[in-house]
Amino acid sequence: MVRKLLMTALIIGSTSFGVVYAQGPANGDGLEFLLEAEKMKEAKNFPGAIASYDKAIKAAPANHEYVFRKGKVYMINMQDKDNAILCFEKTVQLKKDYVDGHKALAILYKQKNKLPEAVKHYDEAFKYEPDPQKKAEYKLNIVKILSKMKKFNEAGNHINDAKQVAPDNLDVLYFDSRYNNTFGKYEAAKTSALKATTSPALKMDDPKNYAKYFFELGLAYYKLEKYDDANAAFAKANFGPYKRFILEMSPQYFQTLANSYFKVFELDESKGYLETALKMKKDFSAAHELLTKIALSKTDKAAVIKAKQTGIEIERDQVKRGQLCGELTEMLFEAGKYADAIVFADEAVKANPNNYNAMFVKALALSKMNKHTESIDLLQNTLKYPGLDQETKAQFNFALGLIYGKASNSKLADTSFKKAVYGSFKYAAMAELKKLGDPAGGEETDPADDGGDAAEDMKD
Repeated sequence: MVRKLLMTALIIGSTSFGVVYAQGPANGDGLEFLLEAEKMKEAKNFPGAIASYDKAIKAAPANHEYVFRKGKVYMINMQDKDNAILCFEKTVQLKKDYVDGHKALAILYKQKNKLPEAVKHYDEAFKYEPDPQKKAEYKLNIVKILSKMKKFNEAGNHINDAKQVAPDNLDVLYFDSRYNNTFGKYEAAKTSALKATTSPALKMDDPKNYAKYFFELGLAYYKLEKYDDANAAFAKANFGPYKRFILEMSPQYFQTLANSYFKVFELDESKGYLETALKMKKDFSAAHELLTKIALSKTDKAAVIKAKQTGIEIERDQVKRGQLCGELTEMLFEAGKYADAIVFADEAVKANPNNYNAMFVKALALSKMNKHTESIDLLQNTLKYPGLDQETKAQFNFALGLIYGKASNSKLADTSFKKAVYGSFKYAAMAELKKLGDPAGGEETDPADDGGDAAEDMKD
């Protein structure tokens, strides 16, 4: 709290008595009361100081400096934000270009979470401030507030204003890169991020200082499909909150998603993720292997299916017959013969009531036939069976979430995907939750976005 008060004192400035005397005869009235107020403030008699400021203001009602000093006592010494705001609003009414008054109002309105008002007064401070670096800071504060308000789309003009007065400011370059990345202007994002990451002003002693700049650079390269450059940048940004975001732009991540969709027979979805992974890493052997499996699953199986059916007909051992029925169920499903797959799934379960895979494939076949209610009921009942391991439960819940989605029941889809956030299905389930707008899937925001820091706002 003490540090916060000191920082606040810095931001709103300290006007000398010389300035007050310089106001001239008209505004010089009431100086004896001002001196009295300042002495009481030094003696920590703040109510007395306020009373003396009131006398000074009464003597010279047009003197903005008197009103401002009264506001400072309310703000810094008495922590009375409401009365401080009244004083500072009066200050800028008396002198609309009084920068310290606008700065103080911006801070107070932000503390009271009146963010549009804070933006207004930072903008006014920018308008009248002569110092280019300070002007940039006011605009950066506005950008942070807009981000906190989920109105980052409105930050573009403010970032451009900051660039005009402080083109080499690291934070200006960061927000310019972030803004352009957010709205698909990746070349522009790359340009600003490169300028920041090669700046001699960027301290490379701690990733806390530099990670965000390299993250934006890596993101721009990634979107431009320059994956080697992206990886080089991400290597310097792979810190703290950035790790998850970087992971989600790796070939391994897309391979993991592809595996999850493959296990629930969503082959086109799986193939799409594998193709993304291979664009990033052409020699990714695991992706090539899974693509081969997908291709094999789509080959004409008529002859194999016929042979398998013959084998089932002549098999007398019920256990072996049940295994063959389970294998045939999967083949028939892959061949698009969903009704036949259901028949042999039932045969497999008849031979072995614990053949969960046959039940699973049957549920998927029912869904393919648009019998979503029956499919959902079967999966829910199967999930109640004792002995299911957590990975299998995650697989079934993931499939259940997809089927709920096809049945246009996003609420129950969300519930199922949350239950699927486990093991090899974790990231695919989170990706589906993200599509549903569930925060459990991960926020679609920059990891460095804190909406602005109050202490930073108070820097002079």
